[in-house]
Amino acid sequence: MPDPHRIEGELLQLYSKPQYSSRFDHEKRFGSDPRRFTPQSLAKRTAEKLFSDRSLLDPVYVEELRGGVTLYRAYDGISFKQGTAMTLGSYWSSSTLVKRIWDATEKWSGKVREEVFMDFMRSASFIHPAQNQMLHIARMHVPAGNWVVVIRGRGNWKALRTDRPGARKATKPLHPFENPEVRSVDDLIYSLHMMPIPGEEQFNIPLFNDNWVDKIERGPGWPLA
Repeated sequence: MPDPHRIEGELLQLYSKPQYSSRFDHEKRFGSDPRRFTPQSLAKRTAEKLFSDRSLLDPVYVEELRGGVTLYRAYDGISFKQGTAMTLGSYWSSSTLVKRIWDATEKWSGKVREEVFMDFMRSASFIHPAQNQMLHIARMHVPAGNWVVVIRGRGNWKALRTDRPGARKATKPLHPFENPEVRSVDDLIYSLHMMPIPGEEQFNIPLFNDNWVDKIERGPGWPLA
């Protein structure tokens, strides 16, 4: 498991740099909990959640990405109240991974290809169908001249365990495939059709500019347009 104390310290060191002060000022003015939004609180909360969720395997790297990079995430955008995934979530994939998965589906076409692509993305990132139906693709483009702090690591299947302490409670009736319980490797394989091996690299991004994110509309270039 990643060391939350190390991650907290490295996040705090980076978020204390002057280039991030404007983002914290923005959150203090417009965020839901402005008095508590500081580099210290964000670093601590992010590290604790990463440890609790078990979402990434060691080694985990805390680093900065220079502007000009583009990242992607699948989401459904149904409702915050249902606990489902929105465009502005924390976890993102590289454009390299998205292109590699899209290229691997070239023998299919149309809606079938899109569905196969989403299935591959789900498996690569260990995404539970009850938490994210993966209906759309969002893109984050970090403009040149900006920086963003990321936590980089490979996905951990144990983040899907429904019996782990702190696991999100199901908001939908249990179903063997649509909303399965995941307590063992067998559940992972037979209910979610995933393998208990290290997942693809993911980027946890605790703080970014909402204006960097937009939805990729269906079209000839989807999902990378």
